[in-house]
Amino acid sequence: GGGKGGRDKGPSDCFKLVRTVVSMGMEPLIVFAFGKRKVEKLAEEMGTLELTVHTERESITQIYENAIQTLSDDDQVLPQVEKMLPLLQRGIAVHHSGLLPLLKELVEILFQEGLVKLLFATETFAMGLNMPAKTVIFAELSKFDGAAFRYLSSGEYIQMSGRAGRRGLDARGTVVTMVDGSTDLAKVREMLRGEADSLSSRFHLSYNMLLNCVRTETANIENLIAKSFYTFQLQQAKPDLERRQRELSAQLASPDLAVDARLLEVHALRAQERSLRKQLRPLLTDPKDTKAVHFLQPGRLVRFAREGGAGEEGEAREWGWGAIVSYKRLRPDKKEGKRGGDDLGTADQYHIDVLLRCDAGAEAAVEAGGEPAPARDEESAELHVLTLTLDRVDAFSKVKVSLPKDLRSSDGRHAVLKVLREVERRFADGVPELQHDEDLKVTTAAQEAAKLARRLEGVQERLGGVSLGEEEIAAGLAVLRLRRAAEEEEKRVKRQIREGQVALMKEELRGMRRVLRRLGHLSEDGVIGNKGRVACEVSTSDELLVTELVFAGLFQDLDPAQLAALLSCLVAEHGFGGSGGKGKDGKKEDPVAMIRTREMREPVERMRELAKRVATVVLEAKLPVDVDEYIARFATGLVDLVFDWCGGAKFADLCKMTDAYEGSIIRAMHRLQELLRPII
Repeated sequence: GGGKGGRDKGPSDCFKLVRTVVSMGMEPLIVFAFGKRKVEKLAEEMGTLELTVHTERESITQIYENAIQTLSDDDQVLPQVEKMLPLLQRGIAVHHSGLLPLLKELVEILFQEGLVKLLFATETFAMGLNMPAKTVIFAELSKFDGAAFRYLSSGEYIQMSGRAGRRGLDARGTVVTMVDGSTDLAKVREMLRGEADSLSSRFHLSYNMLLNCVRTETANIENLIAKSFYTFQLQQAKPDLERRQRELSAQLASPDLAVDARLLEVHALRAQERSLRKQLRPLLTDPKDTKAVHFLQPGRLVRFAREGGAGEEGEAREWGWGAIVSYKRLRPDKKEGKRGGDDLGTADQYHIDVLLRCDAGAEAAVEAGGEPAPARDEESAELHVLTLTLDRVDAFSKVKVSLPKDLRSSDGRHAVLKVLREVERRFADGVPELQHDEDLKVTTAAQEAAKLARRLEGVQERLGGVSLGEEEIAAGLAVLRLRRAAEEEEKRVKRQIREGQVALMKEELRGMRRVLRRLGHLSEDGVIGNKGRVACEVSTSDELLVTELVFAGLFQDLDPAQLAALLSCLVAEHGFGGSGGKGKDGKKEDPVAMIRTREMREPVERMRELAKRVATVVLEAKLPVDVDEYIARFATGLVDLVFDWCGGAKFADLCKMTDAYEGSIIRAMHRLQELLRPII
């Protein structure tokens, strides 16, 4: 196929697999995916799959109707409630944390009764609930853990795959894993052969814990830390860590990891080149300030930057030159049209279909909604049509090539691949690029673009003067990658050894005491004050900020609705918005200005000022904190919703105010209730 470039969409791979499993009589089955929207998307892909008979459908309908009778008339017509019954009647259901509690319980009952034959669930379904199935399918093996995407650990895989096989009913359980060309099979083998996750301490010293120990005179925080499972584990691991540190030091000193000075120069120059191209990109692709849109012609050769950029070692595979097929501009807001017909919008609104060299398995990656990887080598490259935005264009070429009419066939795309190779062979010194001044006509930022272009040219000249061949560079970068990995591991091991000596925790304890004294929770003699006693009662949110809000008198001028709306900032989860991310124009949004309820803007602004003061005190106490990140934690996405809720708004109307799931709203309300209870 041609990636996103115009193929008729048939049944998804997941649908085909489920249909095959069902035809073999291997239901009930659970399909695990990671993400609420992913789970619902997979359920929608099941099309007209029917897994129930007439009598089962009648039973499901009766149980469903009895369950929703406990909801109000308004809540019974919520989209989530109404969409559930047609799925359930076909023996299909979804289960994730965004569902209403009632619907989650309903799904669990129907699954236990054998009326739900196909369940799409997140990993939380595998935790604690005794809900076995005959077959388990993994729709994916990687998940976002809050910091980055990673493959499942062996323990996570064991926990979920353990749902396969029902005691007393099945001789064996069946686990099916979906993989594609982009799956790292080495990591999959490591996951399958690994052991269950070991028990590890998550001990965290909080201000609430410290203040409660001070208030209880018989408690000693130092003894508590010394006798904790956290300290025990660190001390037990110390001999192995010290041995590992010696091994890494010897490894780094060995000739096998020695790196040529010329290679380090290449690495540094490539990093500079990437940085300069990244700075040039918005200047060269701005539709309002350049002629970039005029060069989006079929057959024009362009070079795209890879999402996320190259790795630290400068060896990340790049897309290279590709050929434009077509483009279109997506207008996110019709209101923009009032500016006049000459409004060219922003670069990220221009979506370009382009033929690029991809690694094997690119088609499967596109179907899964991801971006395939660039080709590892020229021999195994596959040409596919990908859709990328104008703001990712690194360079336009002066070269245009002819494209065949049919790009859906592999023969047509292979013909273009041969043309691209011929162009690069003819221009051995580099494919000629359009200039920012003569061709792209950069106007407003002309001086800045010229300065960056001169610096980029200088870096490229220095790169060309390095006396190393491409093969030597590739081999050297592989060694450099190993050396950097060893250096990072050595740093991590040294840090763990320091933590094992408990010196780091003691330093953290001293810093926390400084914070509490400066904020007035403790006296200079270490005696707990009124502020500290209030902070002792707050365990569901940031105790320091809540205490500052109380003693600053901010709550005195607020009515109950405003008080609840303000405190919602302290319990808003990721997904409600209002944390000050980037808007459509790429500029950082003001979370306070995003609040619709005008009377809430001033209290929220004052709360953010107090949060900045708290973070500054923590920073001055030499404790690690990012002031901007600390303030952004208190998102404003729930303020309008809670304010209207307190004013008597219906739950259905609240759901229309946010993209968050109904279950997520209810969970946030419960957390807000827990926070309000000790305050009022």
